[in-house]
Amino acid sequence: MNESHLLTLLSDTPISLLRWFDTIGSTNDAALEWLAAGAPDFALVAADQQTAGRGRLQRRWITNPGSALAFSVIIHLTADEEAHSGLIPLMAGAAVCQAMEHRYALHPRIKWPNDILLGGRKTCGILVESQWLGSQASAVIGIGVNITPEAVPEVEPGALPATCVEEAANLPIDRFALLGSILKSLGGWRAAANWDVLALFIQSRLAYLGETIELIEPNSQPRAGIFAGLDASGAAIIDLPEGRELIRAGDVRLRPASR
Repeated sequence: MNESHLLTLLSDTPISLLRWFDTIGSTNDAALEWLAAGAPDFALVAADQQTAGRGRLQRRWITNPGSALAFSVIIHLTADEEAHSGLIPLMAGAAVCQAMEHRYALHPRIKWPNDILLGGRKTCGILVESQWLGSQASAVIGIGVNITPEAVPEVEPGALPATCVEEAANLPIDRFALLGSILKSLGGWRAAANWDVLALFIQSRLAYLGETIELIEPNSQPRAGIFAGLDASGAAIIDLPEGRELIRAGDVRLRPASR
């Protein structure tokens, strides 16, 4: 794959500019540098191999050559998007879900706040990093999707098992066709700017909704509660024995209580 070929493949998507790397440390790092240098809205950084990718809470996300999607989209937030910034990671998750549903008739679920599950196993991770340049609020949306079995990492203790799109769909996957679908879906959600419809879409695809989960917080014992959904800002609503709490993403994560 080269940059000009990929640009041709993605010609019907909303991307404005593209930077392609055969090997890179982190697409998010490259996108943040490009953003600081003046990258336009909906510029894309993508790579075949990522050696130092990051997930939330500084977890590593390594991408083996030819096996996955590793890309970052730069967006300059409108005033409306800035007011709904807590929903941006979930908007990205909605775009990934929509693309998988339409292309392969899969049933992905959004694991709040930033993972996509297929069959209860992690298939995609999302990391959004915000940046201010003068008065302009921007964000880099980093997305990694396991496409082939070679992308699936070994299970770490206490972590969800992982899978890939090919295993879930039981057919070969053109990863760049999926990339195009994700980008078009993300562009569609942004253009619509209908946060109520987006929230309904996300709510209908939440993993663990109505189930007992464990709330994992730094330097604290896990707390068990019922995952009751999301509020309008994208915060998780957890019904705990001591009462209902709204949980922002931060250094917090949810996991099923049985794990």
